[in-house]
Amino acid sequence: MIDTRCGLRCDGCTFKESHGCKGCIASNGNPFHGECSVAKCCQEKEQVHCGECKGFPCELLIEYSNDPVHGDNPKGARIEQCRQWGTFE
Repeated sequence: MIDTRCGLRCDGCTFKESHGCKGCIASNGNPFHGECSVAKCCQEKEQVHCGECKGFPCELLIEYSNDPVHGDNPKGARIEQCRQWGTFE
């Protein structure tokens, strides 16, 4: 199930319950922390997720994925998830 634009999986996310987050797709690019630049980019391009983009993976997604505080563990997990979603479309 594709539940985010950037490839982050909502399953098991602590913010989903603790902050009432509905995820970026369900919240139209405004999850618990406010507007998401990655979601906004996908929506402007009328794409479901980053893996559909011709520029995938772009610098914005790479920076987002490698953020020192909120980045992926393991590194690059969002990018790999979008890559997998892209192969099923």
